[in-house]
Amino acid sequence: MAVGTYITTSDITNIHFKQFPTAEKEAYILEANTYCEDFALTLGVAIEDITVSIIVKRMLATYATMRFAQDSIGTNSISLADGEDMYVELYNLQNKMLFELQAKISPELLSGTTTDRSQRSVSMGRIFRS
Repeated sequence: MAVGTYITTSDITNIHFKQFPTAEKEAYILEANTYCEDFALTLGVAIEDITVSIIVKRMLATYATMRFAQDSIGTNSISLADGEDMYVELYNLQNKMLFELQAKISPELLSGTTTDRSQRSVSMGRIFRS
């Protein structure tokens, strides 16, 4: 059975992810799209009922970036100020964001049957560091 298309490479904004060859990026996108269907089934949502809201797209883009970071750990000689591999930091951030987004997605949101407008939006705030 073919996997649905819920996100594409254009939905990923991470600069490191964008620099990789298209074939590699497409593999992460396919994995994220498969993850969407698996996630839907765990929530009791039929695959044909999946509705892709902005929050679902954000979750899938986060998943793809997290998997990219996980596979990239140890491949870069650049480390952050504390000596940590930048891909370890990216993985940790994306993993945390993934769990936060998953917690916000209800079966009704994933199937497009929610009437709660607050469930269909996502915070777009910027992170500032000192």
